[in-house]
Amino acid sequence: MLVSYPTRHMYFNYPIFIIGYQDERFGYNVTTCSSGYSLGGMYCFGLSSDTNAAMQLLTYRQGTINFLDRTHLDMVEFAGSHPGTAKLTDPRFAHDKINGLPVLTAAFAALLLKIDATQVYQGYVNFTAHITERLVDDAALAGGQFDAEAIVPVGFAGDRGSKVYRVPGEILTPGNFS
Repeated sequence: MLVSYPTRHMYFNYPIFIIGYQDERFGYNVTTCSSGYSLGGMYCFGLSSDTNAAMQLLTYRQGTINFLDRTHLDMVEFAGSHPGTAKLTDPRFAHDKINGLPVLTAAFAALLLKIDATQVYQGYVNFTAHITERLVDDAALAGGQFDAEAIVPVGFAGDRGSKVYRVPGEILTPGNFS
């Protein structure tokens, strides 16, 4: 039976990623996010409106989405728990600059974005962007096609009282749900 559960935040295993962006104080920077989705060539994500990342993305209107596997959870935690600091100077955050944006070399996939629209709502900024380029680790390609079984994204689940990172343990494909 479903019952009411009053909480301000609740996440049901959403993919976690690191956003790369231009930063007026540090040149470039990163932060962690788990509130995002894509449809076709559009990518949407949200951040607290009072964060350095949100303010920089509102100013520069471009960024990257970097997807990492479980071996890089220390980067995910660090990027999300040190707001307003120069994180790309840490050696864990090896990166390249592609089209003037930071892309983490440890990522198994990255998206380059141009932000088209923003909406502030109840202390959050919702960013709607179009994907200008998709980058994928060549190990996730088979015969020139994307091999979804080759990647293991990390999910985030939790509420105000707890957080858990989840990694898929098995691969289910249509017709193979038993």
